Amino acid sequence: VSDQSIELISMYMAKEYFTQKYALISGRKQYLGTQAFNKLPAYKDQFEVVKQSAENWTDEIERFLMEFPEYSDER
Repeated sequence: VSDQSIELISMYMAKEYFTQKYALISGRKQYLGTQAFNKLPAYKDQFEVVKQSAENWTDEIERFLMEFPEYSDER
């Protein structure tokens, strides 16, 4: 297994972690309602951090795949 493969796997693992956390927090937001959810600063801040982290890992993976096209799903 190459270093690039390990790096890509770890990126996907991090993205999956944040995606699952995002789904959990989104469920809380849906259950409480947006207005009530936003009144709880800890939840609101955590939601934003997790959402941004998931988006950042998606961007990192896309940049990696552009740099190493042999790992692209399109092959």
